[in-house]
Amino acid sequence: MVLSSALLSPLHRFPVLWCSYRPLLRAARTAPLDAHHRLAIEQYIKRELRQWRSLRTALKVQPKLREAEEFIHRLESTAHSSAHLERMRELADHLILRHAKKPTHVVKPRQVPKPAPSIIRATAFNPPMQREWRGWIRKAQKQEQREYKRKDMRISPELYATVRGLRRSIARNKSAAGQARRREAQLPAE
Repeated sequence: MVLSSALLSPLHRFPVLWCSYRPLLRAARTAPLDAHHRLAIEQYIKRELRQWRSLRTALKVQPKLREAEEFIHRLESTAHSSAHLERMRELADHLILRHAKKPTHVVKPRQVPKPAPSIIRATAFNPPMQREWRGWIRKAQKQEQREYKRKDMRISPELYATVRGLRRSIARNKSAAGQARRREAQLPAE
């Protein structure tokens, strides 16, 4: 079966984005740019066409084909115009910065060890304590702490008596000195 030339003409075919893929890559590889700029543009073309792969209708494909043709024209015009060449370099620099890969090996900060909890966490075999128990345990712990403080602060009865006597004598001396000052203050006034 031989197809007529009308069926084989490009006007009869459904527009497909992949028909512009090879010309785009060829134009990017032959553009008078640095190697890293060319690589950035090639990766951009591959990324874009991968995103456009799902487009099926002619209404959505036609604008993308027009964009591809314009981009091919811009890439080919870089050989003739320094302004176009400068624009392509700026685009490539932008693409390099935009799609820069993150460093593969990142030093993680050292983890601070967490202190072990004082109470064992509840599990299936260790059910949680009831609230009343927690309150009783807390009261018992506070009572224990108070007793330890009292034991640490305890002094012998003899020492307590001497300290008490010293305090009383100091208080008497202060009151006697205060009374003497008052008397002296009253004498000149009379």
